[in-house]
Amino acid sequence: HNYCNRTCWFCPNAQIDRRSSVILLAENTYNKILSNLQEIDYSQTLVWSRYHEALAHPSIVNRLAKARKLLPNAYLALISNGDYLDHEMLNQLEAAGLDRLMLDLYLTEGKERDKEEINKGLEKFQSRTGLGIEEIKGEKYNYNLTGTNIKITMGIPFYNHENLSSRAGLVEHPQFQNYHRKSICFYPLRSITIDYNGKGVLCCQTRSDATKHKEAIIGDLSESSYTIFHLYRDMSIPRHYLFTYGFKKGVCEKCNINDDVPMIYARYNFLTKLIQQIPGIDKAFNRLHSLRKQTRRWE
Repeated sequence: HNYCNRTCWFCPNAQIDRRSSVILLAENTYNKILSNLQEIDYSQTLVWSRYHEALAHPSIVNRLAKARKLLPNAYLALISNGDYLDHEMLNQLEAAGLDRLMLDLYLTEGKERDKEEINKGLEKFQSRTGLGIEEIKGEKYNYNLTGTNIKITMGIPFYNHENLSSRAGLVEHPQFQNYHRKSICFYPLRSITIDYNGKGVLCCQTRSDATKHKEAIIGDLSESSYTIFHLYRDMSIPRHYLFTYGFKKGVCEKCNINDDVPMIYARYNFLTKLIQQIPGIDKAFNRLHSLRKQTRRWE
């Protein structure tokens, strides 16, 4: 569905309405997606996330259960702000077969690193859910949650004007004014992204309900003859385009997501050419890619 209960200043939902109505992904479209994945015995990650709060609508439980039934080998994951998580919801998610839950604990703006505010937020969350909270060693403000069969981690995000994501140009800020992406981008290679209306978009940073992102709509699974395999096919051209060095255009022009190591090396053409000259680099890359595929994302 499309609904999010928050309008965070660092998110495009602060300008794009996701609160006044709830629009569910059509049941026949959802069934088509699962059926397509069932055809190939899909065993990788299926994640509910992006610009909405999945737990805000009760349909999530039945849809998770259906995905688990049809895709027994898939890894079912969900990203949430945790606002709707309590004992009852946790039990329902367990029964539905959810494997992984990633939570963000949003605190009062400006107090995200205040010790008293953090303790108060953690205590309130623990009281509501009954989960144990253990700080991850070496990862301050990140926690493993215990007392459930679901693998749950939670972080306390702290967004400021220096670590801001442009969300493919939707978040405007002076620091992005002279920014023009050159580096390659792996995001469209790692997954395919389907919006609440059935539209397949370029990547998880783009959204079909943003006027600026209309060109990022790759296909429409709400059309009866269009399948997830057609979307994979139609993604080939933009994927190839983003896997090359040089100034990017369109929605990618102002996108700064992961424009850092290791992708930072793709900003410089001479480095790209130099790396390509290393003997056996192709075989090494293919070997690493093969090993990486053995571990599902977020597992």
